[in-house]
Amino acid sequence: MSTKYYGPRDAKTIRNRYSIINIIRCLNGDESVDVGFEAEISRDLELARDKGNKNASPPRGFLIPSVALMRAFDKGTYGTGLVATDTTRDFISALASRTILGRAGMDVISGLRGDVKIPREIAVETYWLDGENVNATEVTPTVDVKLATPHTCGCMTSITRTLLEQTSGAAEDYVAQIVAKSIGRNIEKACLNGTGNDGQPLGILNTEGVQSVSLAGETIAKADVVEWVHKALDENADGANAWITTPDVLKALRTTDDGHNHYLAENGMMEGYPLFASNLCPEGKMIFADWSQLLLANWGELDLVVDRRPNATSGGVRVLLLQDVDVVVKNPKAFVVGTALAE
Repeated sequence: MSTKYYGPRDAKTIRNRYSIINIIRCLNGDESVDVGFEAEISRDLELARDKGNKNASPPRGFLIPSVALMRAFDKGTYGTGLVATDTTRDFISALASRTILGRAGMDVISGLRGDVKIPREIAVETYWLDGENVNATEVTPTVDVKLATPHTCGCMTSITRTLLEQTSGAAEDYVAQIVAKSIGRNIEKACLNGTGNDGQPLGILNTEGVQSVSLAGETIAKADVVEWVHKALDENADGANAWITTPDVLKALRTTDDGHNHYLAENGMMEGYPLFASNLCPEGKMIFADWSQLLLANWGELDLVVDRRPNATSGGVRVLLLQDVDVVVKNPKAFVVGTALAE
């Protein structure tokens, strides 16, 4: 296995030579583009993946190295703060950190090969020492195992033909941003509400053991918010705590008096914890949790495929993005879910 083209020291080479636009054009039937450099990297990544997993399916298109996708974070959709030459993190980890879930504190593990057993600590025994010279009692925490299995996250996006005709670095950055945004939303949706069926990972809202809250009255009040927090803290869920809800619920929280001359939500906080909104959260729902108890597992590199069927609606090129991921709710009781706004 070679690491010539995607090691950290070669990020500048990829920045200057690698073209996602040319890959899309090639897969769409344009024989005039030279993708020898990109094809060699894809084969190299395939060999590395197959070495760790003999049962891996062959790529349907081109495997894209993380270094090439990092340019999505130079500027634009996901803001600044991570330049293309920063290869200390893989693409999915960098992408996840910019989603609502990542900002809330979701954990990510990448570069996996095959199924992975994730230990979950269910309970820890406590004890006291009776005197100074007494040996500590050996204690074994109560642990179970959650099997993380690759689920292919597939999402479709469309790239206009005029954009594919561009050759500038800015156009390459923009295409990388489109790819990143599409994958990010798909992963966020799976983490929140994946069904566990039809190839989907099992998301938070469908995980057995997650705690629930019901409103005491017809509308949310201060006492309800306190109960949400209490249920999580009562299960020692006191790590990366935050709220995630919908834009409509957030609007209601910002206009509901807490009984002490303040609104329930102010300045991006509620009851002392960060509050985020996502339109991928199901209607009316609100989750309070220690988000470090949510793990996104990632296998391998992004597989980019072009659907060559004519796109009569926009005239653009359909691009299918495939990424193997799984969602592990390490401690279901660290998540408290309820309906904060009537549908």
